[in-house]
Amino acid sequence: MTSQVLLVRHGESVWNLEGRVQGQAPAPGLTDRGRAEAAAAALRLAAWRPTALWASDLRRAGETAEILGAHLGLVARAEPLLRERDWGDLQGRAGAEAWALVDRVRGTGRPPGGESPTDLEERVRRVLTAAAEGTGPVVLVSHGEWISRALMLVGLPAGKPANGDVLALPPVPSLRARRR
Repeated sequence: MTSQVLLVRHGESVWNLEGRVQGQAPAPGLTDRGRAEAAAAALRLAAWRPTALWASDLRRAGETAEILGAHLGLVARAEPLLRERDWGDLQGRAGAEAWALVDRVRGTGRPPGGESPTDLEERVRRVLTAAAEGTGPVVLVSHGEWISRALMLVGLPAGKPANGDVLALPPVPSLRARRR
């Protein structure tokens, strides 16, 4: 049996508002708008009656998951594999120059001190496989690049979701044995 996998991008963070590269920086928390986005996402998720809630252990995702859990009657399981892509030396930087460097390495490169797309894909593959093996709908609270990679792995357009978006994946195929 394959569980329904529901992806939620964390609500708007302080660094989203400031235009900073977040990556795996633990610091940025949610803005008031981000908390409202999380509450709205909880209302959308209620129709699925999820049985499990997993969240990245980064603050912005954890705060989102706390809000979701309060509405859904679930306690979030912190999962480090749901963390955003590690942008290394670019984390915390703001401005066009920083984002130009992110765009340059987004698809194929490794930023200085950071994680490659292949590294990210392996983490995403492991989480999606485990979540699909559950016994009911599973909510995964994560980040833009992580979710984009998940969409690509299940054959959907790999667009970056907006803060607070809820995305229902089609049945997740076996991702363990997939060859490159």
